Amino acid sequence: MKKTALLLSILFICLNLLFAQQKEGIMTFKKTRHDYGNLTQDSGYAESEFVFVNTGIEPIIISRILNTCGCIICDWSRIHVASGDSGLIRITFNPINRPGYFHKTLNVVSNAKNSPVAITVTGKVLEKEKTKEQKYPHEIDSLRINTVHINFATICTDEVETQTIKMYNPSNGDLKVSLKKELLPKYLKVEVEPETLKPDSCGIIAITYDAGKVNDWDYVRASFFLFINDKRINDRKMNVSAIVKERFTEEEMKNPPVIEFDNTVFDFGTIALVNSVTHEFHFKIQESPI
Repeated sequence: MKKTALLLSILFICLNLLFAQQKEGIMTFKKTRHDYGNLTQDSGYAESEFVFVNTGIEPIIISRILNTCGCIICDWSRIHVASGDSGLIRITFNPINRPGYFHKTLNVVSNAKNSPVAITVTGKVLEKEKTKEQKYPHEIDSLRINTVHINFATICTDEVETQTIKMYNPSNGDLKVSLKKELLPKYLKVEVEPETLKPDSCGIIAITYDAGKVNDWDYVRASFFLFINDKRINDRKMNVSAIVKERFTEEEMKNPPVIEFDNTVFDFGTIALVNSVTHEFHFKIQESPI
């Protein structure tokens, strides 16, 4: 009898739970994703709406929408959505200072059986068109340029590379741009195109780096001055840097030469303050057997 009563009690509880679940509201969305497409930063707030229907029995009430981005504002129906009725969620996206593609997922939390429900907004915020001052932030007298430092990064001794500095003439007169090419290191070649910039026009300074002519290794830096209308501008140097490496074959890397010193320690002993003592360490290179 006790077992039968216990089984009946369990069956009764299960039936009650099943009946309660069947009575719960169900949030059914007409769509769960919205793509804004391309947005501009000055186009203002972008809005989208998500409509859902309560396809269950009990009324649905949304308690919150989980959102991790400050660029999104969420608003929704604050009343109970009865069975068969529709509810609305409005998503507002702020594109200001958020260039690039975005993909935001929000979780709608409610008393519905299928809570939480994920909805997603996507799109792309286009870059703002830069002003001439932003494109060419560095001033050299009346000339504006985009950078004062060209970095060739790592360059091997069998490589020749060219990079450019962009320049712009914001003045009302012509600007002749030149430099003392004879003062450049032999591994640098600099060409100004055009040599005379008309008002409100652009040009380039092409810098060619021939690493095979560099008589140094690792970090190498050089600089030069520009002349504007034959006047040297001393308060702003143009800098060029690179890390110069020799290119080795895989076999050479596996079998490098070995340096051997005749000794690696020398004791100067006691030295008077007025004396200067020199010691030389001698070494020889044992070539790779290949």
